[in-house]
Amino acid sequence: MGLQPLTSPPATGAQVGVCYGSTPIADVSLYPTIARAREIFESAADHLESVVRAASPEGLERPVQWGQEHYPWRMIIARVVFHNGTHTGEIVDIRRALGLAKVVG
Repeated sequence: MGLQPLTSPPATGAQVGVCYGSTPIADVSLYPTIARAREIFESAADHLESVVRAASPEGLERPVQWGQEHYPWRMIIARVVFHNGTHTGEIVDIRRALGLAKVVG
């Protein structure tokens, strides 16, 4: 399996996509449900795992464009993985600031 650029999964069941450069809108009914969001996330994580497992060492070094620059696939993969952790930390901090119960740890 060759490495292909990651794209946002289609927002099946919703009328808007949430991706880089998107603008939030006030009508929450247009967003996927929590269950659908989890399904999209889990599907994307499973896909990423299968692509990484199938990649050759040479494939992981192949440069791909990210913004205006080119980076090896291995760096893009690491960024994607850490990106989710960054947002998890943000959510934990917001919950703590609001006095909500812990959901992690």
